[in-house]
Amino acid sequence: MPTYEPLYINGKRDKARRYVNPSTGEIISRRQYIKITEGVSPESKAYARYLAGKAPKGVTARKYEQRIPTYEPLYVDGKRDKARRFINPSTGEIISRRQHIKITEGASPESKAYARYLAGKTPKGITARKYEKRLKRKEEKERKQKRKEERKSEVIKEKWGWKEVPKEPRGYYQLQGRYRFRNTRTGGFASATGYSTATSTKRYGAELQILRSQAINHAMGRLGDVQSGTFSSGEWVLEGIEYEVWLKW
Repeated sequence: MPTYEPLYINGKRDKARRYVNPSTGEIISRRQYIKITEGVSPESKAYARYLAGKAPKGVTARKYEQRIPTYEPLYVDGKRDKARRFINPSTGEIISRRQHIKITEGASPESKAYARYLAGKTPKGITARKYEKRLKRKEEKERKQKRKEERKSEVIKEKWGWKEVPKEPRGYYQLQGRYRFRNTRTGGFASATGYSTATSTKRYGAELQILRSQAINHAMGRLGDVQSGTFSSGEWVLEGIEYEVWLKW
């Protein structure tokens, strides 16, 4: 499953409460984040709470209900359809049970199973494994597309961080990031820039996490106590990633 973290802009939480994928740089809305992590949309969650009697029928639940077409269980020769399909009495449209779940609950059976696994309510079954593989394939496809676009661009004209690319790059990459920290003793916040060690190529996956840890530790080492100016690394904890870029040397 793709990893998303809260998006910070100039040291402040994004007003739209968006999220960013550190590996690909993809930015998604809060609504998309909820759909990915919980397997349902905010609207369908509000409607489900209303149906369960946990909340009144608010504006969001009403709007969602209006969007849902009316379907009834399909009967063939007086017996319930073996495939448990549904039919729209107005149009005669027949849909599968899976489609009916997606329409009425706002999520596919696969995403619901994966959300239950992430919440620790069920073990990681076959459906959850298949859905996780699908998410990984999607993430890998997006990563390959981004690499392809990077190769098409002219390296000499690119800017990496705050520095211009040298006329004759030596082919080394370094991760530069700006990170937001919280002081556990004082409750104050601070941001700092850190760098990883240089590598011959851009790294992804587990190797990217290693370089990110180096950059975070380097940034943390540049922080002093918010009040006294003295440094104590044990007082700082990472709150979020403001941005990350690759420097090419």
